[in-house]
Amino acid sequence: MPQYTFRAKDDTGKTVRGVMAADSEEALAAALDARGLYLIEAAEVRRGQARASGGKVKRRELINFCIHLSTVLGAGVPIVAGLEDMIAQTTSPRFRLVLEDVLRSVQGGLSFSEALSRHPRTFAPVFVNICRAGEVSGTLDAVLQDMANFLEWQEELVSSVRQATMYPALVLSAVFILMLGLFTFVVPRFAGILLGLNVPLPLPTRLALAASRFTTNYFPFIVGGLVALIVGMRLFIRTGPGRHAWDRLKLNIPYFGELIRKVALSRFAHFFSVLYKSGVGIFQILEISEHVVGNVILARAVAQARERVRAGARIGEALAATGEFPPMVLRMIAVGEITGEMDRTLDRVTKYYDREVPATIKRVFTAMEPILILCLAAVVLGLALSLYLPLYDVISRLGRGAR
Repeated sequence: MPQYTFRAKDDTGKTVRGVMAADSEEALAAALDARGLYLIEAAEVRRGQARASGGKVKRRELINFCIHLSTVLGAGVPIVAGLEDMIAQTTSPRFRLVLEDVLRSVQGGLSFSEALSRHPRTFAPVFVNICRAGEVSGTLDAVLQDMANFLEWQEELVSSVRQATMYPALVLSAVFILMLGLFTFVVPRFAGILLGLNVPLPLPTRLALAASRFTTNYFPFIVGGLVALIVGMRLFIRTGPGRHAWDRLKLNIPYFGELIRKVALSRFAHFFSVLYKSGVGIFQILEISEHVVGNVILARAVAQARERVRAGARIGEALAATGEFPPMVLRMIAVGEITGEMDRTLDRVTKYYDREVPATIKRVFTAMEPILILCLAAVVLGLALSLYLPLYDVISRLGRGAR
């Protein structure tokens, strides 16, 4: 059904602008007339135009959006006024266009969640579903505040990971640049000297010279091969079997697998808590949460749990049967079901992960630092020994000959 932007007037002469879906302009005029509005002008929104204002925005913009609307709705201010304030305050031109379209849609009769759903690149489907649940339950202000808290947690998590990975990334980059420079410029200069000594070269030296020749002669092919490997891996991961294999591998990587699992389960716990407080049923919660964990292995586990819940199992039993959730979390959920205090139990689970995830990040990357330093030292020392062993052998022979 096409969308129309329209300008109309009510009985008092006030101009109303908005967006509405209708089969034709005549149907649009009839729909507006039923609401007491007289159509002045209308224009069909082209498919490309409807999406032109959509696009990804910074997470901080979404956080401010959620906090602001939660505050104004909690104070009893209409959502239209809250959207008008956000349009005036936002510094992002792209987000302003999105909000202006959301405002027109709400003024045109769409619900808030329906207006958000017109911009899937800005508002993810799970965000829209949570807002829809808040509208149905009458707790949209609380839901938006919970979403703001979750988005802030995500931003802090990304910042923590970025800070923790900065040092390892610098060390790995230094190792790569150092090896490339040594094999391209330093080792070839030593090669002539070492080969002119007319002495048997030890195995480390022969390996270093061979690696240098290979790097120098086939450098374009090495770069092309690496690029092809990366592109091929990305394309493979986009396939179903490839994504399944990649996500399973990530969960089994020492140290990092533990971190990835905790981050995914933390996302699951946060969304489960927000949706449960909004009055959404367990089956629907699992259906939505399946798409937010960020790992297909865990997503399939949630889907399996959902089917067990459909068959009549308790949520704790259904999750336990998948074998992918830690016993402590399962026990807490089971107790929450028995006592009828699932909301408080879920709060405890999310707080547990809020503490555990940053601690795991710190522990993993702290353990990596000495390993990376040892690797860097081993590369430098190994290459130095491979180049100087033949020289040392010649000097030793000369010393014995002088005696």
